[in-house]
Amino acid sequence: MLFIVDWIVLEGEERSVKEEVAVPYGLIFTDKEKDSWITGGLSLQERMLRTLQKAGITEVLRLGSDAEAIIQYLASHQAPVLCLTSTILIDYRLIEDILAFPLRQGEAVMAVASTPESPPAPASDSSIPLLLLCSASLVPLLVEALRQGAKTFAACLAYIQERSTIQVLPLQGKWGHPITDAASIQQAEEWLFNSLVKETDSPVTKMINRKISLRVSRLLVPTGITPNQITLLCLLIGLGGAALLTIPHQGARVTGALLFLLSTILDGCDGEIARLKFLESRYGGWLDLLCDNLIHIALFMGIGLGLYREYQEGLYIALGGIATIGVIASVFIVSYGVLRRKKGAGPLFISVVEEREAPKLKPFFRFLAKVADLLGRRDFSYILVLLTLLGKVEWFLWAGALGTNLYFLLLLSIYSWGRVVSLSSVADRE
Repeated sequence: MLFIVDWIVLEGEERSVKEEVAVPYGLIFTDKEKDSWITGGLSLQERMLRTLQKAGITEVLRLGSDAEAIIQYLASHQAPVLCLTSTILIDYRLIEDILAFPLRQGEAVMAVASTPESPPAPASDSSIPLLLLCSASLVPLLVEALRQGAKTFAACLAYIQERSTIQVLPLQGKWGHPITDAASIQQAEEWLFNSLVKETDSPVTKMINRKISLRVSRLLVPTGITPNQITLLCLLIGLGGAALLTIPHQGARVTGALLFLLSTILDGCDGEIARLKFLESRYGGWLDLLCDNLIHIALFMGIGLGLYREYQEGLYIALGGIATIGVIASVFIVSYGVLRRKKGAGPLFISVVEEREAPKLKPFFRFLAKVADLLGRRDFSYILVLLTLLGKVEWFLWAGALGTNLYFLLLLSIYSWGRVVSLSSVADRE
């Protein structure tokens, strides 16, 4: 039986595939026994479908008994075909890269990964075929392979490789993970969680925050808790910490600082679960941006109010207000950029300037964008804990009043004079 799945979740979502490249059909080789196995909170088949969707493929065919109908359907549309198996987890970025290859009639390209025991080697027994991008004219060979008794995805690709010319791309690094048994499921989940660590994470985030948040995310993935619910929980924890900072007592201040630190660590869980279960959304990005900065505003105002209550000096209220102005101004400028230039319903990208836009900046402003990315992280939560322990929380308030406004000016200079063609969001979804 032929299954055609229209897999469009967000209407109007920006496609990650270049427009000049014909978007192919996805052809999944399924395994009735393993398709329902759960890894990272999703079945193998559902994870593959969502991976294809994220890479820009909207129509997926599952190879069944009515093979002739599939051949006729694909031939009539003359679009490339991306062949995968649900029993190999694939990084969606690999699919995006493969889709960029222009194919002529009768051509194909196959990505393979090496086993841990050997380096990448095309067409060797030690390599694992991950996916095949081919023209529709080669699909009959795949069907013929099944009729000749090929039992696995690798056997099907070996069959077609013997009878046609295929460009083999050996890959370095972990781009996919095969699922063969229960032990491989555990290894696959480890691979999935390790892939959640972002290149833009600061050293502190990688060494401390991410290690803790990933452990928490592992516990939350099997539950029905959503990323947005985690975001709101972090908001409550952060606001609770800010409330304690209004109390002119060191014990309360230290506890408040620790709660703020806890909220920043747990804030990583919403993004981790969203990426792991393909729940990223534009709304979630906005909610995260709003909640993070509500916490920042409450934090500075709470510290200012606490110091005022202790010393009866209006200067501290003023410093809290100045820091708040800097936070609001920074949020406004990046939100304005997103509202004007970021279209579609997809998730917000997490950077001052998107990677593809960075080359359009002047070299100096490209450097400033990297600095702004680092400053936009919330590693200052550790500094707040240290200063409250030392009884010097007023130093943090002074630094906040100055730093938030300098950060706004830094963003303003990048967006105004750096010649950025397109802005992105700095929504800090960890």
